[in-house]
Amino acid sequence: MAREPGARKPARRVRGGADGKVSYLVVKVQSDRQLAGSLLYFATFSTGKAIDNPRFFRKEEKALATAQRKKSKAQPRTKKIRKLARRVARIHERIKWRRNDFCHQHSRRVVRHFDLVAVEDLNVKGMVQNHKLAKSISDAAWTAFRSMLACKAAEAGKRYIAVNPAFTSQTCNNCGWRPPDKLTLSDRWFSCRNCGLSLDRDHNAALNILSLGLQALGQCTIEATRL
Repeated sequence: MAREPGARKPARRVRGGADGKVSYLVVKVQSDRQLAGSLLYFATFSTGKAIDNPRFFRKEEKALATAQRKKSKAQPRTKKIRKLARRVARIHERIKWRRNDFCHQHSRRVVRHFDLVAVEDLNVKGMVQNHKLAKSISDAAWTAFRSMLACKAAEAGKRYIAVNPAFTSQTCNNCGWRPPDKLTLSDRWFSCRNCGLSLDRDHNAALNILSLGLQALGQCTIEATRL
């Protein structure tokens, strides 16, 4: 993940008033960042940038299956099976360590550069009931990442908020239009038939969640710009 600019911040247009017109400009404002989880990417930001999904378990799955298969064929209560059990445990420990290190590094970067972090309040336990996606969702470790974001934000005096994820990927961030036919997970691009907005599905969701986070805090809407 590329290092974000820290000292110099871009100008942001701030909407104020019921008419939604631009009332003033804020310069060098601390940027607000939102994360939208996906299986294609680990997280997508409201700036349009994304973190690739590392898939730590998937990368070790073959080695783990081989070790577990050998262990299942070994004679019980022997030196060999104890050695194989330690090998299986090491693979699990390596996956866990890499996943935690990844979450710590990226959560630290987010909190270091942004004053407000808004995330989807995902029901991960419910999502893993989908057997086709359960392994990928568990491997992504979204719950651990969110917990680290919340803790680091509190320690740094930053703001963290989890918003309702309902319809965030189904609603146009520009005009509020929703497609009559619900988008499926295979639909990766959002195209609005009302205002013509066309952008990545996760980026659109990220912008929606940022807006919800700002509304929940009673702030005015900030137009998204790429950093």
